[in-house]
Amino acid sequence: MGRHRRRHHGWEAPPDTLVRVTTTPEPTTRRAARVAAGVLVVQALAILGFTVFYLVELVRGETSNSSRAVMSMVLFVIAIAFLGLLAWGLWHGLRWARTPAVVWLALLLPVAWGMFQSGVALIGAVVLLTVVVGIGATVLSGRETA
Repeated sequence: MGRHRRRHHGWEAPPDTLVRVTTTPEPTTRRAARVAAGVLVVQALAILGFTVFYLVELVRGETSNSSRAVMSMVLFVIAIAFLGLLAWGLWHGLRWARTPAVVWLALLLPVAWGMFQSGVALIGAVVLLTVVVGIGATVLSGRETA
């Protein structure tokens, strides 16, 4: 880049302004993405707890339907892997992880509602809190700043 200035109608024009384009997310969006990823990790750990519970019941022979317990554990492991992948994507600021994360979290709204209706309001409140925080953080993680 030269240090000369262009002359325009007898006066010196200001130097051209360089605009730096970067793909690094702003600190606010990065923080929001990490909060969203953290919410998904907490949910994955909760599902892991249910998986261990089912496994212990299966080993002890305390389940009335062993095939249902095994299929539930398989579904839980798939959900844990899915949430882990989404959390990894959000943590690294990858755009593709946002939509499935919001869809997953939105699907938990009826779960929270069912918990409230079935008399376990504390669990329903925890699920609802993770949904609200997770969706909010995921949406904020995609906000473009200029």
